[in-house]
Amino acid sequence: MVTHDRPQMSLEAFEVIAETAALQDIALEFIDGEIGVKAVPDGDHGQIIA
Repeated sequence: MVTHDRPQMSLEAFEVIAETAALQDIALEFIDGEIGVKAVPDGDHGQIIA
């Protein structure tokens, strides 16, 4: 069981994995010692269509 006292991995290890995943447009989160996958928008949702 993952807890604050026994996280799934260190923050430093997660950062290396997250940086590598970002190269493939995969966003990861590290919450309460666990890795989660965050949806990445497909396309430019901030673009205004005129």
